[in-house]
This record gives sequence, C-alpha cells and structure tokens, in this order.
Amino acid sequence: MYAIEFETDIKSKYIEIKDYNKVLNKHAKVIVLMEDLDSGDFFASQDDFIASLLNKPRHLEQGTVFLSRDEANE
Repeated sequence: MYAIEFETDIKSKYIEIKDYNKVLNKHAKVIVLMEDLDSGDFFASQDDFIASLLNKPRHLEQGTVFLSRDEANE
C-alpha cells in the first residue's frame, strides 16, 4: 500500500496533492482529521434531513405508527 500524509490549511473545496501523477486514476481512501471542530457546527452546515435530525432530534408523540417494510417499498 502506498500512503501520502501531509498537513495543509484548507482554503477552498479543493486540496492539492503534490506529485498527483503517482496516484492519478487510482482508488484512494481520504481521511480528513481536524482539531477543535465542533461536530454540531459541521452538521449544521449540511442541508439534508439526516443532518438536521442529528442536530435537533425530534420527539415523537405517543402512539406514532410507522410504515412496515412492505408498505414503505410499495
């Protein structure tokens, strides 16, 4: 396995990989590690339903009925 590790300041949505020609057209696993990031701030910037539930869970009323798997897939 070939590994590249570097530190950078993220200033845009793109991160430059030096000597990218070594990894061009290869599958890669990318992990971004940051210090002092509040996970609530990260999820708050997301505009999807799941992220909104992670930030502000909704409490269901007593007797709430969910669809069965078959009903949901009809």
